[in-house]
Amino acid sequence: MALWHRRPKEAEPEPLETAPPFPEFPYHPDPRRTGAIVESSLPCALCGHRYGFVYTGPVFAADDFVDGPLCPWCIADGSAALRLRIEFTDVGDDVPDEVPGSVLDEIAERTPGFNGWQQEHWLYHCGDGAVFTGTSEAAGETAYRFRCRHCGTGLAYTDSP
Repeated sequence: MALWHRRPKEAEPEPLETAPPFPEFPYHPDPRRTGAIVESSLPCALCGHRYGFVYTGPVFAADDFVDGPLCPWCIADGSAALRLRIEFTDVGDDVPDEVPGSVLDEIAERTPGFNGWQQEHWLYHCGDGAVFTGTSEAAGETAYRFRCRHCGTGLAYTDSP
């Protein structure tokens, strides 16, 4: 009679699926560089696909419950926002009147957000949402950097105490 138990072999992770082309996000063009989307073998909680990338930014939901990571494809096509009734960005309270509602929907529902020390918000210029380009650090403060999609003006805000 054996006094030991054989351990089962650890299950090999399932291979990643062949992903469609990485989605384009007009208002956050390089979410992998900014850290909003990272490489991962986890499946998307919404579509179940394992394309090799998941979203790591904020999710704003009425019930604050999203059961697992989301893939960038479900963000880009709007299915995550529609089916889970969530948003990825606070479009802010100071939205200029000339910014169309369709732009606010694109930013809130189909654009990866970014993590901030305090409440994140988007910036606007030339009647449109600005492009989030990342963060920079100086003198102990974090600057959230944006660029106008039309005139190229650099914009930023800090959320330090």
